[in-house]
Amino acid sequence: MRINVIGQNNPTGVGNHFSYFCEHLKKFSYLDSEIVEHLLIDEDAVEHLARTASPRDINIWFYAFARPGTMKTRGRNVVWAIFEQDKLAPAYLNRLSRADLIWTPSKWAKEILERQGLPTG
Repeated sequence: MRINVIGQNNPTGVGNHFSYFCEHLKKFSYLDSEIVEHLLIDEDAVEHLARTASPRDINIWFYAFARPGTMKTRGRNVVWAIFEQDKLAPAYLNRLSRADLIWTPSKWAKEILERQGLPTG
């Protein structure tokens, strides 16, 4: 099993969160998994991941899927839903609805997703 973490490494809040998440995930020595970072800016690498992921892989997206083709990435797809609005665009909600699991950083964000019809577990 491989854990793929897909996001952006930059000085924004979500970019820092992605970097720290990857750094700390790699410290879990009891995980019997390869942990691989994929940068969204490298579209070829993300598309390659979408084509080659195993059904046993866990894919953690720090963006609600990079491109339409990546929505069919094999394995379990987890999306970090990070947003600041109280009403989300239909296209974004559609992409989120394709995830196997949605993580949010707050109770407020969870309530926004529930109000807009997405199950939060």
